[in-house]
Amino acid sequence: MTRIIALAAAIALAFAVRTADALSIVVTVDCFPAFDQMADALLDQYGERPAAEMLAKNGNAIHLFAAPSVGTWTIISTEPGGQTCTLGYGTDFQVIGASAPEPAGELH
Repeated sequence: MTRIIALAAAIALAFAVRTADALSIVVTVDCFPAFDQMADALLDQYGERPAAEMLAKNGNAIHLFAAPSVGTWTIISTEPGGQTCTLGYGTDFQVIGASAPEPAGELH
């Protein structure tokens, strides 16, 4: 339950702080044609790895990537056709009272 609340707060924050002016991280490309390309870019540029994923009502897979050691995070959305776009990103990511998540399968 704690993970769900923390993730919901992160998603709400992502929509509230979408502009690059409010953040110290600038993502130069907002969309990639495939999930794997976005995942590779987030790992290479920021050291971020998948931390959580969920399915939205519109059929898109929503993914939270994070680099807890430096505190950066990115939330992305993958459409059923594969296009993957950034929804939000920021700093000061913290894991709150949760152990490592159990795999639930792959949504991308």
